[in-house]
Amino acid sequence: ATEILVTWTQPSFSVNSYMLTANDITVTPIGSDLTFTITGATPFTEYTVAIVALTNNGPSLPSNSLLVQTLEAAPFGQVQSLTAIGLDPTSIQVNFTQPPRNLWNGVLIFYFICVMNLQEERCVQTARLDY
Repeated sequence: ATEILVTWTQPSFSVNSYMLTANDITVTPIGSDLTFTITGATPFTEYTVAIVALTNNGPSLPSNSLLVQTLEAAPFGQVQSLTAIGLDPTSIQVNFTQPPRNLWNGVLIFYFICVMNLQEERCVQTARLDY
């Protein structure tokens, strides 16, 4: 979810090294290898990747751009404004707001609600709330 493996083929001219761009990431020079792994990418984010060959005569034109999307990852954010109100001896109303969208790291599918027994430190009842 935070890495992008990029591979390419050697052009028909002599190359000293390569420069890689992916959105706001620029790596130069990356040597003469024909593969590079971008690390530190943001999960579930689209990147436009291009390669430039660096030669004795200067840089080549950029390669055709390739649009790639990193995989999803677990959300970084927690629900906000969590409250629980006892309605009667057997019912609780739970309210919250979703985490900030930039912390989702993918598509939210559901929330898992756990009613915990504090003496036993385990869930005594669970509920799934589909998003």
